[in-house]
Amino acid sequence: MNESKPDITGESDIVQLLTMFYQRVLADERLARFFSGIDMQAHLPRIAAFWSGLLFNTGGFSGNVMNVHTHIHHQYTLSAADFARWLELFNDEVDRNFAGFRADEIKSRARSIAGVMSFRITGQV
Repeated sequence: MNESKPDITGESDIVQLLTMFYQRVLADERLARFFSGIDMQAHLPRIAAFWSGLLFNTGGFSGNVMNVHTHIHHQYTLSAADFARWLELFNDEVDRNFAGFRADEIKSRARSIAGVMSFRITGQV
């Protein structure tokens, strides 16, 4: 039986997606070290506001994500493979739980963001 999945309809769906995604990231051999010092209770609402702003123009996010990732790079040396793994887990989590226009949009935005960050930080995509 092919079960239909809902599309992402609001910030509560984004929080659900990110909660499951970061559980996987924190258990991932490649990515866990980058998130080891982050207070996920504080991080989750901020990153949910970021994605909600991108998908729904909610405007609740302030900050500079590039600066944060550059700082992480100086601590741990990010590679293009790290960004690729992040994107792989992100897309997989979207696909496991959602389908539709917004699900496709968040994956497209994630691909673009990961590519730009990877290039600006590592010089590679």
